[in-house]
Amino acid sequence: MLLFAFSLMACSENELNTYNTAPEVSITGPEDGLEFGPNQEIIFEGVVWDDQQSPESLSIVWTSSAEDGELGTSIADGDGYVYFPYTGLTEGLTHAITLTAFDIENKSAYDTITVQTTGVYGAPVLTLIGPYDGEEFEQGAAVPIVASATDDAQDCDTLAIEVLVSSVGSAWTGNPAANCAITTDIADLAVGAHQITVTATDDEGNTASESVEVTILENANPAVTVITPLDGSSFWTTDTVVLEGLVADDTTQAQDLIVTWASDQDGVLLSGSPDSAGTTAGSADLTEGVHVITLTAIDEDTNPGSESVVIEVIDPLNHDGDGDGWTENEGDCDDADATVYPGNPEICDAIDNDCDTAVNEDWADTYEPNDTSSTPYNLGEVDDGFLWVGDQLAISGLSIHAPLDEDWFLFDVDDDWYDNANFSVSVQSLPTGGTWVLELWDMNGTPAIEQSMTGNSSMTVGFTGDIFDEDEDDWAIRIYAVSWPTDDSGCTQTYQILIST
Repeated sequence: MLLFAFSLMACSENELNTYNTAPEVSITGPEDGLEFGPNQEIIFEGVVWDDQQSPESLSIVWTSSAEDGELGTSIADGDGYVYFPYTGLTEGLTHAITLTAFDIENKSAYDTITVQTTGVYGAPVLTLIGPYDGEEFEQGAAVPIVASATDDAQDCDTLAIEVLVSSVGSAWTGNPAANCAITTDIADLAVGAHQITVTATDDEGNTASESVEVTILENANPAVTVITPLDGSSFWTTDTVVLEGLVADDTTQAQDLIVTWASDQDGVLLSGSPDSAGTTAGSADLTEGVHVITLTAIDEDTNPGSESVVIEVIDPLNHDGDGDGWTENEGDCDDADATVYPGNPEICDAIDNDCDTAVNEDWADTYEPNDTSSTPYNLGEVDDGFLWVGDQLAISGLSIHAPLDEDWFLFDVDDDWYDNANFSVSVQSLPTGGTWVLELWDMNGTPAIEQSMTGNSSMTVGFTGDIFDEDEDDWAIRIYAVSWPTDDSGCTQTYQILIST
């Protein structure tokens, strides 16, 4: 009986003397000895652990050896990770930062690092993106200022910004946007060289600035572009030739320009003024022969600008295209009508070229004007925005009118140093019974395929260029069938194109 009682007493004493260890503590960030500016937020991090209890139940305290004393407490997560952001350490002191962890029996462990706080605020950081040094602008054109500014002690949108121009003094004052961007235009600078300086000032009077020199050129001649007709294209005398162009000037508003369309054979075809966007359009019936079609624009200073294209107008009832003495395309489908005039499939090709469900019913049933890479349809400039403003261009009612047909389109995405090329091209509603190819061609230099896709109904290709690269303006689209629909719906069903920048 005595032996049994002694055994019970021994077990009881072992339970009362359970051994308790102190926690384990380590500061993992920031690195020991780093220096921080005044009022700068410092992220303190650490790891704590205890063999007898979970990390979440430990008591955790952060302190400074300097006059700040206790900074605050933290709660560890289940893995023992401790996160403690702090702003406001006394400036100009060396702080020994200690992380201490206490367990339930008040046993503790700690780790310490040293950080230094300065009493000096840094100057703002200013980056002048544009214009670049030495850039030239036409007289009357606004000079776009694009910059950014940040500061280590205050929000960037509270910085004071000033744009100085050597010839006029202060040209603009204000604040950056919330994203720290600075954008403004300097207009009406005189012809000659100008130094432009952008300065950022913080609340402590610290400044940062950058300067460039730009040159304003004398008034230039109007810019003129003939969109249609295309150079080298041909028409029948029964066709009405569509005339469309775009004009612009550096000092004269587009609607105040005087424009004239003329043929070297038929004289003045149209005259007047374009719309406010610079578009001039009309149509003309031309006589048989080779015509030099010229679009001329004259600004308010009588400076002229012009562009010309050469087209051919053919009489279908008086045409011997192969020199065999037969008159082609006179409507009787004889042996002469088996030939094909360049760019114009002969009307007896047994194809419904204009997709009106009739074959060879009239002289209009000949061809689409964008069947080859040399005769594309020019969609013009898609992106006319400034500073990355997106645009869209949509065209519908299109069709692939025969198994061997292909459609070509040109467009310009206006890639400048401040407006990068970034666009997508979507083709929708192609007949599902066929297989189609959409190709995106880079026309900047030697034409080359940038991207292609094969599909049954809808396809999308696109391109994102290099920032500040100005050589990614001109692009082309090619669409064709690799498998023609068995129900011939390729002729009757129309598709759409959407270009988004």
